[in-house]
Amino acid sequence: MPDRVRVFADLPGCDRDRIQLRANDNQLRIEAEREDPVNDRRAHRHERAPTIERTIDIPTRANIDEAEAAYENGVLRIDLPKREEEKERTIGFE
Repeated sequence: MPDRVRVFADLPGCDRDRIQLRANDNQLRIEAEREDPVNDRRAHRHERAPTIERTIDIPTRANIDEAEAAYENGVLRIDLPKREEEKERTIGFE
């Protein structure tokens, strides 16, 4: 069984300084702003939304404190280590 959840997100045209990641135990939120299309001098271009917002449900509890992310060639990779399962305990009573 893998010890982590790996998430990939295509974010073409985004500067890494304009990407924000937020997470809790079971959700990951990606917010990114694309570079200003006015500076794009290509003859043909597709119109794209200037901002990207995505919320991804994580299928297992993640250890957010040890998460790692990398951004290269328009692709964001996020590694979320799985949190250790809590052990069952016996509870005594009087």
